[in-house]
Amino acid sequence: MKNHFPKRGEIWLIDLSRSEGSEQSGIRPCIAIEKSQGKTNTTIIIPASRTRRDCTYDLGKYELLLNQVRVVDTGRLIKRLSRFERKPTDDLCLALYKYLCS
Repeated sequence: MKNHFPKRGEIWLIDLSRSEGSEQSGIRPCIAIEKSQGKTNTTIIIPASRTRRDCTYDLGKYELLLNQVRVVDTGRLIKRLSRFERKPTDDLCLALYKYLCS
């Protein structure tokens, strides 16, 4: 499978199979939150859900699961779906920081 190098703020369809317990699994949209390095075959993502929960961040049509942030191999990326501008992505990262540090 070809490795892609997503940019921060891009929404990708990602294969999250081989998960355990309450980890999000299956093929689902995720947002890349790491600045694109192009030197590594991993990226940091936040999966999306259709269900609003206490730990979600509303980014338009995506409910992002702040408690499911993870590193994935870029070989899991299937297709780029869309991209958010810098401001909404920065706001998401600030919300993630507050969630993790509260």
